[in-house]
Amino acid sequence: MPDYYPGYEKVGPDSTSRFASAWNAMLPDNPGLTALEMLAGIKIGKIAALFIMGDDPVGSDKGLKDMLDKLEFLVVQDIFLTETAKLADVVLPASSIAEKTGTFTNLERRLQELNRAEEPYGESRPDWDILHTLAKKMGSAMHYASPADLLREIRATVPLYADLAAGSVWPPEKSPLAGTDTDLSLSSDTVMKSDVITSDRLLFSSGTTITRSKEIATLCRTKVEV
Repeated sequence: MPDYYPGYEKVGPDSTSRFASAWNAMLPDNPGLTALEMLAGIKIGKIAALFIMGDDPVGSDKGLKDMLDKLEFLVVQDIFLTETAKLADVVLPASSIAEKTGTFTNLERRLQELNRAEEPYGESRPDWDILHTLAKKMGSAMHYASPADLLREIRATVPLYADLAAGSVWPPEKSPLAGTDTDLSLSSDTVMKSDVITSDRLLFSSGTTITRSKEIATLCRTKVEV
């Protein structure tokens, strides 16, 4: 969400100053573009390059293939060679959930721990490691040695996580959006008509993971991609 910082803090002078200080970085004064605005930007020639991570817009809407073909440069970071990744100039192989350690917050707002069950396949790497490497090559001073460093930063910068123990749920009343009538979804009548683009559509838009599950395929007789 380009108009919010972590923890649902609205982009503004105070929040920008606080996060810039915490990250030792210069941050833009104005919000960036939403996913729909980026697509519109490609159409009019305003956007020439995209970095798509963990999402498959072409898999959700075949009509977006021609639009993404207009880009001068496309990078896709994902665990499979999705329909979108097939269009990319560069594909960065990410590790799956079973191949990495760390934490994630589920849709219940519960902080859950991940423990690596097997080694990453081939040359794949955890998403944070890929982004960290790219940032360093671009001159960033950020330095993280492990996912634990990331969680420490989250706790230090996002009040919702300051005292949140693994396995616990952060209370909604502590969110900056509590008591407001805020809609974070992005619906469209022109693209991805069957989807609602929200901050949590990552795993549920085009079936990138479940369509490759042999177990699920035996239940619903869906073709499994390999």
